Amino acid sequence: MPFLFFWGATGLAGIIYPNGPIDNIANLTETFFIDHYLLAITPFYLVLYESYVPTKKDVYKITVLMAIMLYIFIPINYVLNTDYFYLKDQSIFGVLFPNSSSLFFATVHYLVAFGFFYLYYLLYDKSLKVSR
Repeated sequence: MPFLFFWGATGLAGIIYPNGPIDNIANLTETFFIDHYLLAITPFYLVLYESYVPTKKDVYKITVLMAIMLYIFIPINYVLNTDYFYLKDQSIFGVLFPNSSSLFFATVHYLVAFGFFYLYYLLYDKSLKVSR
């Protein structure tokens, strides 16, 4: 469930900030937004109906898994001439840091995701709740 919980959190990130070529954002279809909205509600479903509670260990595991996936897709994108995870077409990141390598982008991407995942974890961390 950690994968579904934290990967679902990325759906919210996709709604707030659609990745991809910056000039293509206006062309994204309703399917993109429907998919990402459904993905974004997954963590709430898991917490409410499956009684899932994320752990700090889950944050680290999913971040490492994400880093591995991003790094694996760098050569896959090269060989297949694709752009999974937008490792080539880096949207606003490419504007701010022109000519950045896919390796640098993937590293920044998973480090930012770690922060995002950690914030999501803190939302559900019972040890931070104030008792009445």
